[in-house]
This record gives sequence, structure tokens and C-alpha cells, in this order.
Amino acid sequence: MIRYVALIGAAPSGQGPCSSRDWRCVFEDGQTRVHLYGSRDDRLAGYSLADGYCIGRTARRARSSAELADTWGAYVAISGAADRSIAAVRRDPSGRVPAFYARTAGGYVVASHLNDLLAVAPISTGIDWDYLTFTLLAGHLPAVHTGLVGVAEVLPGERLLLQTLEPRSTLDWRPSAFYRQSLSPERARSVLRQSAEQAACFWAEAYDRITLDLSGGLDSAVMLGLLARSPARPELTCLNRRTRHSESDERRFAREAAALHGARLLELPIVDEVSEPIHRELPPRPTFGMLPLGFASASEAAAQRLGAQAYFTGRGGDHLFFSGTPTSAAADYLRRTRNPAGLMAIAYRLARASGRSIWSVMGQALARASR
Repeated sequence: MIRYVALIGAAPSGQGPCSSRDWRCVFEDGQTRVHLYGSRDDRLAGYSLADGYCIGRTARRARSSAELADTWGAYVAISGAADRSIAAVRRDPSGRVPAFYARTAGGYVVASHLNDLLAVAPISTGIDWDYLTFTLLAGHLPAVHTGLVGVAEVLPGERLLLQTLEPRSTLDWRPSAFYRQSLSPERARSVLRQSAEQAACFWAEAYDRITLDLSGGLDSAVMLGLLARSPARPELTCLNRRTRHSESDERRFAREAAALHGARLLELPIVDEVSEPIHRELPPRPTFGMLPLGFASASEAAAQRLGAQAYFTGRGGDHLFFSGTPTSAAADYLRRTRNPAGLMAIAYRLARASGRSIWSVMGQALARASR
């Protein structure tokens, strides 16, 4: 992960991690200083702008921070004074590069890692109980607050103006700006495939050696196909992980996908790797379970052992497929069984998964089944 610290305004300098020899200053304009951790040869380190620095990777090289408003990639840009502000922070819509900030006496600190932020920013913090209540009740809604008092997040697609009095935010990216007209199914398939191939090639060329979590499901199999056809052709190793539950064992499907593309496949049980304590960066937001942390920790360990620079997953597919209302499953049940008595149980499960009411799911299912 990209690691950076930006000291803005009267924020402290020469303290914490930025004083280490592993850090380097990539931008300074008198009020803003941006420090990066790691090698200069890192292809994800970013590049200089006319008015600041872009941390991360963009599809095309921007000359100034203003040009980033319609540029895709994974980045956080820190630029100098504008609109009567001390500095501006832009974050791309994907949110892949973290951006947390805290206010200090007369300035701000923006950082990717919470431990670095707290090491530099002289603030008193504690658990934000109001935020914890909010995230338990409406965790799907975006919020600038985190689980710690005094630590906030620059949201994906947001442009945050850090001013002397109070920060002010605007949206650089709006979904409505990309809406043109409805697409036919054929055109939609073509656009989706082209976008997926373009994104996979863009990231594949950033690394020489990568690992891929190949679960045996559709999402990671699609990712394998995209990476295997990338012109960059990075060295690729697939990892299939399983627990002791029979539902998690999809090795047969993973083997078929790997054989189809001639990819190397390692089958590793995860139970032993996550039985040890998970030592991870202190998260600024609470998590609802340990299993995702365990998978991430095991994947990072495997990537490190293999000398890989990054590991890929197919988790983006879940975000796509679970974003709609899956009422078609209830309609299929009715068509197959012709048994309305069991519809209530099916509708209840689908309602919970989709966030819809039971009656809405049942109504749409009956309408679909009668066609």
C-alpha cells in the first residue's frame, strides 16, 4: 500500500516517521510538505504536478490538480493554496488510496496510515461513540467521521479544501455526469468488457510479479482471464485458500480456471495461518468480523514469501452483483416448484440481502414468475 504523510499549514515538521531516512519529501511550497515512504523506483509513488503532487497512479498524466477531476486511477493529490484555502486534497472515486486527516493548531495532517498520522499530529483522541452507533445502524452510508475523535476521512471522489477556519468539501466526481442514455444488453456487455480489460491492463503493467486469490468462483476466474491476457504479462501465481468448512472448498473449479490459462496454482489451507495473532495496521474504522482480516493477512504473507509486489482478488464482482435486488431467485423458485407456500421464506432471505421489504420482493417475484 502507498504510504504518505502531508503536513499542511502550521502542522508540526521533523517529528514522527517523516524524520526517518526511509521517508523523502516530494513536494514543498512553504505551507504544504508531502512525504513518501519507500523507493523512488516505485511505479505507484506518483508524480509532480504544477501545483502539488499526485500520490498513486493515473490513467493519463495530469499537468495540474484541476486536470485530475476527469482522470481515473487510484490516487490522492495534494495541491497548494487555492480558493482562500491552505491546501486542497483530491481523492479518486475508487478510494483505493487511503486519505485520513486531523486538524492541529493552525494546520492539518493528511496520511494514508493511522499510526503515522497519530505519530505526527499532536491531538488528543478517543473512541467516537456517536460514529459507532451510526455505523451499526447505517454502515452502508458514507461518512467522513471514523471510530476516533478528531480523525476524519476524505471521501472517494471528494475535493477537500483545508481552510484556516473549517474544511470545506465539494464533489469532483458525480455518477450523474457519466449517465448518457440507457444501453442495449449487447452494448452494455461490450462496454463492461472493454472497461474491465482496460482496468486490468492498467494495473497489471504496474507490477512485475503478482499473486491472485483464485477462490474457484466466478469473480476471481474473470480476473484471472483478464490478467492472463494483459500485454504486460506479469509473473502470476494463483492462491486457492480453504477453511475446514465444505462450502469453502472449491479447488476443483480453481484448478480448471488455472489450467485454462496456464497459470501456476498453489492450494493453501488458511486455518493454520490465521490461528496466530493478526498484526495489522491500526484501522481508523471498526470491522465487523475477523475472517476478512485473516484472509488479507494470509494473502499478504504469501505475497511476501513469493516476492510478489501486490495481490489481486475478485471482490469487486461481489460489489457489482450484490448492488441490485435479486428478486429473480424467488421467481425461479416459483417457476420450478409451483409452491407459493415456500415463497415467504425465500422472500425473507432475499429482502435481507437486498435491503427491500418482503412484500416488495414477493410482488416482483410473482410478476416475474407469471410472465
